[in-house]
Order: sequence, then structure tokens, then C-alpha cells
Amino acid sequence: MRIAVILPRNMHFGPAGATSIDLCARDAVLHSRYGADMRIICEDAPGLYEDMPVATFSGRGLSGRSVDARMRDAARAVAAHDPDLVIVHQHAPSAARLARLMPDRRVVLYLHGMPKRLSGFRRWWRARDYRDLAGMIFVSAAARDAFAALYPPDGRPRMVVPNGIDPQFWAGDDSARGDTIVMVGRIEPQKGSLAVAQALAEVLPRHPGWQARFIGPMAGDRAFREAFARTIAPCPSITLTGALPFDEVRKECLSARIAVLASHAEGFGRVAVEAFAARLALIATRAGGLGEVIGDCAYALPSPEPAPLAQAIETLITDPALREDLATRGHARFQAHYTTAAFAAAFDAAVARLR
Repeated sequence: MRIAVILPRNMHFGPAGATSIDLCARDAVLHSRYGADMRIICEDAPGLYEDMPVATFSGRGLSGRSVDARMRDAARAVAAHDPDLVIVHQHAPSAARLARLMPDRRVVLYLHGMPKRLSGFRRWWRARDYRDLAGMIFVSAAARDAFAALYPPDGRPRMVVPNGIDPQFWAGDDSARGDTIVMVGRIEPQKGSLAVAQALAEVLPRHPGWQARFIGPMAGDRAFREAFARTIAPCPSITLTGALPFDEVRKECLSARIAVLASHAEGFGRVAVEAFAARLALIATRAGGLGEVIGDCAYALPSPEPAPLAQAIETLITDPALREDLATRGHARFQAHYTTAAFAAAFDAAVARLR
């Protein structure tokens, strides 16, 4: 069964800049039983993965190109592969436009985030887009259920396929860990990054030798970026690395002890699974799909506020037994539910249903 996989704009399907969406698409090719007949289709960029079939189309002027122009280019690449199924990641207008351009193909939307509440004409238009699809895949039951509350089921398949992590790349040496706290992901308001920085700036001065590293690109508006910089400036034990290649991110996780994920909303929370895979003690909110990912294996917070974050960080720094317990339980949860084998089984079941 041939499958074409379309990645949204601003992704980078390569080792230097892969997002969680890119990694999910890559894992499908590597681990699905349909992988040998899958082709990734994305906008052209330097440094794409070279170990699997990739077809590209022009990415000139990303922000200025219309969805119609981009999907016409994508449709030509799709037609060259002659797939039985087309999976479009994340961008509903692109999936709907491709479905209209290629009415003889089954086009499916793969959503990675929590659905946004729209109103008026925009909601009507988006519902119209969804009606052109053969089905939908969600990364969590929370995302699927939130979508159903906005767009009631219409008979088309709506399936849940959680992300997975390959265990063979996450084996580490606990004796090589340092007293480090990591925050992985975009540094922006929705990720609770400023609240985490404020909590760290309060706690770390009391614990010489401990350090914290924010790993990811800086986002948000100017006021947010300035507030973040002011918060970490007086605390030299807090560093900002910027975005790193995925292999470097993994090394950072395997050399740390604690991870923090303080999002206001997450469709899934792949970073949480990576923390579990790296045997880190995780502090996390239960926002969106995070609750079903972490279960009872993390220091869970109801919301990303500085005071409870500071208390959680203080507790895990001073209680190594609790750190070890959370790390052990989190790793066991990863092994039971979120390996690439589990992902491939769920993905293959979804594809079989969509046939």
C-alpha cells in the first residue's frame, strides 16, 4: 500500500532542524509495516534526511505563497508516487485543498495539537474543510475528544496514534549525569517558559552546583523576550542554548536529572515521553494530552505558575529518592506505552482502517 506523507510549511525534515512533527513522520517510515512504500513530501530545504525517500517542491517565499499554490505543487509530487492514501500533517486547509485537487485519493489529516475554538464564518469554513477528508488521526484521546466537542462525529474515522520513541537511542549512564534541569522546546508564553525561568531564578541560588538549561528557539513577542532575559540575567546558573539538533537534545537529556514541561496546552507532549525515555524526573502540567501521557509518573501541576513550579523544583532537588522513584516509574511508563513499536502498531491499525 503506497502512502504519501505531506509535511506542513516551516518544518525541516532533516537532522539539524526536525520538529516533533518531522520526527513523527520519520518514525512512521522507519517502523511502520507500510514504511517501505511511504514517501515524505515536503518543501525543499538544505540538509534533509538522506536515508529515506523524500520528494520536494519549491519553498520559495514560504510566507507569501498561498495554500492553493503550495498544494498544487504538492499534488504533482503526490501524483508521481501514485499513493493509495495521502496523510497531511497538522494543516487542515492544506489537507482540504489537496483533497479537492485529488478527489480520487483518500486524504487524511494528522493533527498534533489541541484544536482551536473558532467562531462564525471561520468555524463554518473549517467544518467545510473537514468534510472533504477521508478521516483524521489525533495524537491523544484528549485532542480527539476536544475536537469532537467542537465538531461532532460525522461517520468518518477519527483515530488516536500517540507518538513513540525508539528505546535503543535512549540508553544512558546514570553515573555520568550532572545536577542539571532541562527545559526542551520553544521558549514562548504558551509553554510557560517565563514562569519556569522565574521559579528557577528563585530556587537555584539556594543550591550551588545545580544548573538549568533552556533548549529551544526563542519565540513570543518582544515584551516576552525582554521579560525572559531580565529574569535569567541575575542567575548565571540558567543558560539558554537555543535550538539544537535532535541528537544534541538527546545528549542533554541523558546528562541531566530533572526535566520541566509547563505548557498551558499540549496535544500530546513528546517532550514528556523523551524525559521518561531519558530516565529524568519530570515536572509537568496536565494540560491537554499531557495528563494521559504522564499518568501518575511525574510531579504533576494543575497550571504553570511560578510558586508551585518553584516548590516542585525545590522538592526534587532536595529529595533524591523521589527523583529516582519518578525517573524509574516514568521510564517504565515509556517502555509500556510510548515506544516506536507501540506507535507503529497504532499507526498501522489506523492505516488498515482507512483502507
